[in-house]
Amino acid sequence: MAHYSFILVCYNNWDDLTKQALESLLESFDSEYRDRGIELIIVNNGSKDKTLEELQNFKTNYKGNVEIVVVNIEENMGYIIGLNAGLSKANGQIVTVLNNDLIFPNGWFRGIAEALDRDSSLGVAVPYLSYACGIQHAGVKLDSMQEIQDFSDKFTTEHQGSILYTNRAISACLTMKRETLNRIGGYDFWFGLGHYDDDDWCLRAIVSGYKIGVIGDSFVYHLGTVTFSQNPESVSASLMSNSKKFMKKWSLKGPGCEEGLYPDRDKAVESTAYDSKKHYLPIKYEDYVWVNQIEDIKRETGKSLLVADWTNFRSEWEKKLEIFLVNHQNSELYLWIPQQYFDEKEVMDKVSKVIKRFKNNNELIDSTLKIKYDNINPDELILLIKLFDNVLIVENDYVNKYIVSLAKQINIPTL
Repeated sequence: MAHYSFILVCYNNWDDLTKQALESLLESFDSEYRDRGIELIIVNNGSKDKTLEELQNFKTNYKGNVEIVVVNIEENMGYIIGLNAGLSKANGQIVTVLNNDLIFPNGWFRGIAEALDRDSSLGVAVPYLSYACGIQHAGVKLDSMQEIQDFSDKFTTEHQGSILYTNRAISACLTMKRETLNRIGGYDFWFGLGHYDDDDWCLRAIVSGYKIGVIGDSFVYHLGTVTFSQNPESVSASLMSNSKKFMKKWSLKGPGCEEGLYPDRDKAVESTAYDSKKHYLPIKYEDYVWVNQIEDIKRETGKSLLVADWTNFRSEWEKKLEIFLVNHQNSELYLWIPQQYFDEKEVMDKVSKVIKRFKNNNELIDSTLKIKYDNINPDELILLIKLFDNVLIVENDYVNKYIVSLAKQINIPTL
């Protein structure tokens, strides 16, 4: 069984990005790590170009000693679910998640692996990147593989042995110990397409008792945001929505979250005790409680569930709500708005605008709409979904996509 797992998520851009990332990654591994066993898990996240066909050819034609696994997701579920899909397949004791817009110089992984082996308190290690937010940013633009290798050799020599501890690292290239993954699980699906999911994951790692280190002996070339730039409007919507979700989840005080308790992330971490029920996020279906007893859960009939990325301006949940109210006024529709991420008034103001289009809207609220503004533990999500007759599908909503995918796994109809 592989000791090292590498997970690369890709969406389109085979010729421009993914092929180059895979080839440079495979060429970069030292023999000592190959000898201990490496698996490379490539997640095709609903690509619309030739990526899936090329990945299958790549796997077939590869003759080296790295095990290659291709995971295909038929539609783009967002970066978070792509990462979690890869994490669910990983067998290694050291697990690395990767973007496809990276170029790997020889020796980049050595510093990461040695730091994790050397320090038991270090649960996460990341390289310096040519382009990044925060202290990982090396701020360099290079034009060839030789330039990248030369810069890497010089940079890592100058920073040999140095580690900067941080409360934030980006998941473009992030390595974790198996024990860290087992303790906090995967990335939080409530961050939808992506952005702030890695901020959240890092704080959960620190709360769980591990340090995050930026390793001076490691440099990777990062082109930066190329995959996300394929959907610029969706990225903009995700950034706006996820910033507020992150602030609210960690009780951070700032614009739009004036009620927050803590002025910064360090204070939030210091004031938060690890709780597996809150801080562990399932990465696969089997991690949810009640999965084995799912057939024993009883539900009342005539109830529908709507879950959405409520503050994301790209989500079409308001349109879906109106359609439901027109066609299903004799049914009960539950809107689940977890208070951990959303301000009730902000969401209910939008709900009210939809309801005002109907006569007798007070009666409509009483008889049809039920608001569930509370939190449930992440691993109890299957239990919630199972209580309903059906789940509504919302267009342009990555949070809803995930809820719908879980509903289908437990044979709950979708509308």
